Amino acid sequence: MNTLCTNQATFAIVHGNWAATTEELDETSGRIWPLSCPETGDSYINELRDSGDSYIISCPAGHGSIETGRRSWSEGSSE
Repeated sequence: MNTLCTNQATFAIVHGNWAATTEELDETSGRIWPLSCPETGDSYINELRDSGDSYIISCPAGHGSIETGRRSWSEGSSE
């Protein structure tokens, strides 16, 4: 999720807005295989909020989220 957050920042610099999908982030970063939860293998979810002014990237297995650059877990957490 941290990588996707960094990809969102790069996408915003290049395009002037947040990416609406993880597919856009994968394409922009040149990733062939999408990033996914290492425990379940499910793809992360990327959603735009507030008419595109913010985003949330979340783990479909409930391991945490990143909302416009702010992660939901603490530094020492295993999420």
